[in-house]
Amino acid sequence: MQTAERLKKIPPYLFMELRKKINQARAAGVDVISLAIGDPVEATPNSVIDELCRSARDPQNHRYPTDEEKGMLAFRKEIARWYGERYGVSLNPENEILGLIGSKEGCHHFVLARVNPGDIVLMTDPGYPAYRSSILMGVGVPFNVPILPQNHYLPVLEDIPTDVAR
Repeated sequence: MQTAERLKKIPPYLFMELRKKINQARAAGVDVISLAIGDPVEATPNSVIDELCRSARDPQNHRYPTDEEKGMLAFRKEIARWYGERYGVSLNPENEILGLIGSKEGCHHFVLARVNPGDIVLMTDPGYPAYRSSILMGVGVPFNVPILPQNHYLPVLEDIPTDVAR
């Protein structure tokens, strides 16, 4: 089966490369302290597992929500309440919150929904490696914006050329 040309532009996933290096070092007898992806090092508490099992047995949880386009409205309302209490911000659960399976999904689908082929997409450097892959999959053009201590870790928008070469 032929691979799409756009896939050839995607670099190897950084965290998989780190995992390979860590495994090689451990196989060579090196005692490695991994600061890679941030996987949990402790087991999930039994109370969490028990609640997941209880919820999985509830037939009410075996159906698709009727308001699934953005995630369950009850869930989005709870998020809005939590953000209000935690951060003192007001969010509208109807149009300012989406239920996602993870931030990578949200970022990837954002690119697919908003970026046209050839569009320049600003990307912080350093930045999360999955963003570049999403931009390339959306046939956008990633443009690195350095985030430096001398700029208080903020992008200098004036340094971004208006005629970025594609």
